[in-house]
Amino acid sequence: MGARVAYLGPEGTFAHQATVLVRGAGPDAVTAPYPTVVSVLEAVEDGAADLGVVPFENSVEGQVNLTVDVLVHDSERIQVCEEVVLDVTFGAYRQAGAAGPPTSVASHPVGLAQCRRWVHDSGLRIRETSSTAEACRLAAEGDDPGLVAVAAPEAAARWGLDTVAVGVEDFPGAQTRFVVVGREAAAPTGHDRTMFVLTPPDDRAGVLLAALEQLSGRGLNLSAIASRPLRARLGEYCFVLVVDAHLAEAPVAGAFAALRDDGFTVKVLGAYPQWGTGS
Repeated sequence: MGARVAYLGPEGTFAHQATVLVRGAGPDAVTAPYPTVVSVLEAVEDGAADLGVVPFENSVEGQVNLTVDVLVHDSERIQVCEEVVLDVTFGAYRQAGAAGPPTSVASHPVGLAQCRRWVHDSGLRIRETSSTAEACRLAAEGDDPGLVAVAAPEAAARWGLDTVAVGVEDFPGAQTRFVVVGREAAAPTGHDRTMFVLTPPDDRAGVLLAALEQLSGRGLNLSAIASRPLRARLGEYCFVLVVDAHLAEAPVAGAFAALRDDGFTVKVLGAYPQWGTGS
């Protein structure tokens, strides 16, 4: 039996599409849908799944805060071990043969955000769902024939929906980055990234600059940085960073040791091959 791969379901979501691109899963992988990002990550944390695929970032709205926050604050044993980048497009769909005018539009909050102009212009009541494919399920099986789902064409086809409009995204050519989580980091390939959380010892002026100098001084390229609240008090933050090198490489290990010596807390979220490197 191949790897057990959990993904944000139901079938037809962009995460489901991303599972076929997971190189670490192997040809005999068994995929299983989970209803929320949290449940996917918990399945890997608890050992019910070997790998999990969840959205992490899109080219329009930036990072998916729910995924980031669970990795930062709640996960203990899981590590990001791969990334998958997927081209995304959205359409609007409703129940096959439905009569009467549309009444509401449903999708995942990130999907709604990427189709903000079309959603606004439709004038329909907005309904958020746990995934884009769940919106399709509600449109197909729900008791509101006026519900319009904003989702991928593949998801709409799975539920036999009629097309209202195609290409409703604000920015054609958008992409979503998914992270694949397991219980250990990937081995070095020579074209890798390391994701980690950096919590400063205090909020003195220049504290972040001092941390970044530890990275740049060792020749480490920083490909992403974002702040997230620490949840304890307003105005206190940690930072999620990605450097273009593997955790096992000396510059990364040296930077982490120096940061800890300076009082920073460093939590490694994973090391993984860069997408598109062929490794």
